Amino acid sequence: MLRKTTVVVLAAALMAAFGFAAPASADWPSSWWCEKSSGKDPNHSGAEWYRVKCGKDDGSGYIDATFYNYGEWLYITDQFPNDHHTYAYVGIRTSNPYTITRHTGKNYQGFDLDLAEGTDISLKVCTSAEPGRVCSDPIYGDA
Repeated sequence: MLRKTTVVVLAAALMAAFGFAAPASADWPSSWWCEKSSGKDPNHSGAEWYRVKCGKDDGSGYIDATFYNYGEWLYITDQFPNDHHTYAYVGIRTSNPYTITRHTGKNYQGFDLDLAEGTDISLKVCTSAEPGRVCSDPIYGDA
């Protein structure tokens, strides 16, 4: 038992030393937190927004994706210094489902998605498109 525990602890230490993170959903690496939120847009009657955000426990960076259903705008924030683009995935939940993928190499960028009003969507954000990335759980809403 001691040998198995040592191997697991050693593997975890090596992964941390080389910057590898386990794929996340509800099981984010212990140094990360993720949250989902939504609300009414105070600037546009009846409009709503949906947000997913993940950050480092030590405050060294975060990623964020927010979708506004008034005009169908997606905004991505990349404040995580990992030399990768932050990716947002908007799942279009229709009889022919598909995913819109957008990324930003900037600190903050907006995209006009031009979706049909009332379309069911999901939204998640990831630290990159690479293996070992950290991703939020999806939030669900409508365009």
